[in-house]
This record gives sequence, C-alpha cells and structure tokens, in this order.
Amino acid sequence: MHIITTPNGIKGSIPEGLHEVPLSKYIKFEQESAKRLPPVLAAYMRASSAYYEQIEAELTHASNKGRTRAQIEAGVSRLEIDAAINERDKPENAIAVLEYEAWCLSFWSGIPLVELMGYADSKGMILSQLKALYVMLMNRLCPPDSMEYSNVIEHDGGLWYLPAKYMEDGTVGEYLEACEFQNQASKLSQGQWAAMANIMCILVRKEGEHYHKGLMDRHKMFLEWPMSKVWEVAFFLTTRIERLSLASLTYIKAQQLAHLKQELRHLTQSTETI
Repeated sequence: MHIITTPNGIKGSIPEGLHEVPLSKYIKFEQESAKRLPPVLAAYMRASSAYYEQIEAELTHASNKGRTRAQIEAGVSRLEIDAAINERDKPENAIAVLEYEAWCLSFWSGIPLVELMGYADSKGMILSQLKALYVMLMNRLCPPDSMEYSNVIEHDGGLWYLPAKYMEDGTVGEYLEACEFQNQASKLSQGQWAAMANIMCILVRKEGEHYHKGLMDRHKMFLEWPMSKVWEVAFFLTTRIERLSLASLTYIKAQQLAHLKQELRHLTQSTETI
C-alpha cells in the first residue's frame, strides 16, 4: 500500500495496484461513486470516452493503415470533449468536482473527507497534491489495456480453471445460468460488478470439477479475490463468450481510461515525489 499523510499528520494508504483491491470493496466503490459523481464530470467522461473510442476505431480501420496515432488524433473532432472540459472547469463546478475527487481518495485511504478538504479546523491537503493523488489512485484502479487469455488462474498458490474455449467444455445448463447471472447484473442500477462473484462461482473451478449447486457457496470467497484476478475472468467474459453481452463492462473501462488519459494531459504536478 502507498502511504499518504495530510498536513495535520493524518496517515492513510491507497492501493499500489489491482492486486490490493478486493472485489467486495470495488463493488462498494462503484455503487457509492455512482451516487456521488457530479453531472458535469459524468458528461465529461462520456465525451472523453466517445473521443477515444473514435480514435481507436479509426486506428483499426483499413483505410487508415500506415497512419500514425498522432495523425489520427489530429483528424478527430475535439469539439464535444473540449466543451465538456470547459463546463467541468467552470468556477461554479470546481468545488463539486474537487469534493468528488477527495471523496474517492477518502474512500480508499480511510482519511476523513474533512481532513482532505480542509473543513472545520483541518488545514486540508495542498490542491495540486490532492489532484495528483487522485489521478495516481484512479490509474491504479484502471483495468489493464489488454491481457493474454489463459484459462488457468493462479491464486494463493492454487490453480483455478476457466472454460477452455467459448464454453465448449461446459454444458448448456451452465452456459444458460451464466447468461442469467449477466442478465441480472445488467438490471442492477449500480452496475454489473455486484453479480461478478456469482458468475465466478459458475465459471471458475478446480481442475476436473463439474458444475453443482454447492459451487455457489464460494460466493463470499470470490468477493475477496483481488481485482487483478477478477479482471482475468472479466476479460474471458468480454472476449470468449461471444453471445454474452458485456457492453456496459467495456464502456466503464473506456470511461476510466479516457478520463485518465485526459487528466494526465492536464496535470503537470509529478506524483513521484508524493
């Protein structure tokens, strides 16, 4: 964990990476974050996601073969994202955005929000330090850009197995049940992660293990798996089960990555000395 200290000497720690973030805490963060996200920041994230998604689409288009990323970016309109940035950075919106960023830092570090924001008799953190720590934190919470698929997951010295190919080694019943879990997840107002542990109960097994109802007893265990391992399962879901719709999962990832890319461009304060 990365230790941070406020001007008043209050200490806390934020994760060094996804390997230090249990699924249960990630779910809670997603749920609370959705309630607290300021509308101007949500609008900015949507515009930022659309901008970077268009760039990625252009990069893979056959007509753009041989063109560099810089050339592609130069040809993609920034009107919407720049308008969203201008709205986000207006003085009347600055406090709401800052409070959200401070809340994120408070959630993961355990440092009270009043200490970070300087409410009551607290001095509060230096503004540039708080923003730098927020970007550092969110960067560490981001899923990897890509990963090599393997149906073997190593965790706590043991080996767990995903279906080898597109659920070909599973039964129709198992496949339908996994789909049903995803259907439940898509209906949840707070996002799909709340159902992830249930889906993992079906898909992630010991070698040679067949599906049975008792597997659902592992729900609490999977809730404590680190997100570095959970994302391996999520990657399987988004790339190996073609009929399973996880557009929301991909969209959330794109939002996070696009948001951070834009923030890092505007943030000049180095995080290495914090």
